[in-house]
Amino acid sequence: MEIPTADESIITSYAKAVDDLAGAMGENTRTISLITPNGGEFYSPESLHTGLHSQKDMIDLCYSKMAPNIVTVDAYAKLRNHTDEYIYFRTDHHWTQLGAYYVYQKLCEQMQIEPVDLNSQESMRFDGFLGTYYQQLHDAQMAENPDYVEAHIPNGTNDMTYWDKDGTETQGHVVTDVSGWNKGSLYSTFIAGDQPLEYIHNESKGDGSSCLVIKDSYGCAFTPLLVDNFEHLYVIDFRYSSENIPAFVRDHGIQNVVFVNNISLAGTLSVADKLTSMM
Repeated sequence: MEIPTADESIITSYAKAVDDLAGAMGENTRTISLITPNGGEFYSPESLHTGLHSQKDMIDLCYSKMAPNIVTVDAYAKLRNHTDEYIYFRTDHHWTQLGAYYVYQKLCEQMQIEPVDLNSQESMRFDGFLGTYYQQLHDAQMAENPDYVEAHIPNGTNDMTYWDKDGTETQGHVVTDVSGWNKGSLYSTFIAGDQPLEYIHNESKGDGSSCLVIKDSYGCAFTPLLVDNFEHLYVIDFRYSSENIPAFVRDHGIQNVVFVNNISLAGTLSVADKLTSMM
């Protein structure tokens, strides 16, 4: 499991970076911060999720440092209520799309939009997933008990355009059939993995609504859930992008910006510095 340790100055730096970006984007853009804990918060021995290791306390501290106009999403409470379900992988550091869905419901509640019903969407399942923990440890017990990846296809569209790290434009899918792929790559079913820039046009929505997701890899499983809520959905993975975020928001008339990050990255100084550089 991934066990972060609190550093108040770094957590405060992340909150300031989000505040500064929100200010630069302007009052016509709603800014939402969604910081999620990882599985270590719920499934590790108590000493590894209390005190300086309490991810809940880290998230609460970060939110307390943000300006009042930032909408903050309590991912912790939603996940805590479902810890007996398959909301995190065992061999990988990410949440499952089911875990992401419970937090998506909370986001929709705060944005006053109707959440999609997962049962209304076609799904695909990919068995034998051996994620990042296995790739690092090559543990035999993990290999004998692999994960599976379940991915739900948006109703509005499964088409997506993305630009890779070389700037090459590619037509892809929100959810890709990764049957037959390397067992360590199955999480890449979601939005073609970590790409600098992605765009999804849901023509069936037709109301001009727009949202930008600024994410780490936790945003991969989360983003497909938003497709049915917006006509224009943009995704920036800040780790690989050099976009000027406020300029991008203005140029595309984006109404909502959602920062989706797990606390392990939000509590890292390099992340705050990178976000600050994108203004």
